[in-house]
Amino acid sequence: MKIVPLYDHGIIRSVMMHEDILPTIIDDTWGGQAYTPNTADEIFLGCIVDGSLIGVYRLHWLTGITLQGHTHILKDYRKEHSIESCKKVMAWVLDNVARCKKIDCYVPRVYPNVRQFLAACGFKSEGITRSSFMLKGRIYDQDIMGITRDEMKQEIK
Repeated sequence: MKIVPLYDHGIIRSVMMHEDILPTIIDDTWGGQAYTPNTADEIFLGCIVDGSLIGVYRLHWLTGITLQGHTHILKDYRKEHSIESCKKVMAWVLDNVARCKKIDCYVPRVYPNVRQFLAACGFKSEGITRSSFMLKGRIYDQDIMGITRDEMKQEIK
């Protein structure tokens, strides 16, 4: 597996707007518009297996030292490649983003599988943000999961 930076909006959209991904990343405020990647301010990393793009990680700054991460692995590849891809993304961040000291993820409670995935990658539960995600008319809390730079180093060993 290779992790490569992505800049081509069409390639990024091919994963972000995919029927496996889109329903799990939108909330009730989405108006049906096409996703427009912000490649100037965000980091998009492609996961390449056997020459095929199997997923995209989207990273953007929450603070001057903390990135927020979003994982988008196509369904057919999740079981076999999700954890490996996450660890390779952490290695890429360690090698390429010196100011990043932490990665946080916000996981709507409607997606417990994502929480389990992040825990398997070494992310720790850090609390909740209450009533912060709405899907199909229902409001959910989100779990905050985080991993520090030192913890990332331990995970990728």
